[in-house]
Amino acid sequence: MYMLSGVFSYLLQHPGPCASFQVFLKFEMLDAAKNKIRVKISYLMIALTVAGCILMVIEGKKAVKRNESLTSLNLEKKARLREEAAMKAKTE
Repeated sequence: MYMLSGVFSYLLQHPGPCASFQVFLKFEMLDAAKNKIRVKISYLMIALTVAGCILMVIEGKKAVKRNESLTSLNLEKKARLREEAAMKAKTE
């Protein structure tokens, strides 16, 4: 976590369990590292949300070119269900 947040920038500076000496970290240092990681994760989520929105706009424009809309899809589905209901009524 410290390496991701930039507190320990090099692997050699990382106080791992194999270190021969014990390192005491201040609470403020740990809190700052957690906050940096939270900010990086929130930036990643913002970027993924924007990318998803752009992708949906592109897909919507492609659907318009194919003359697909929610209304037309819904009307086709209702027509298909009516046909199936009519076929079922004839067989009974």
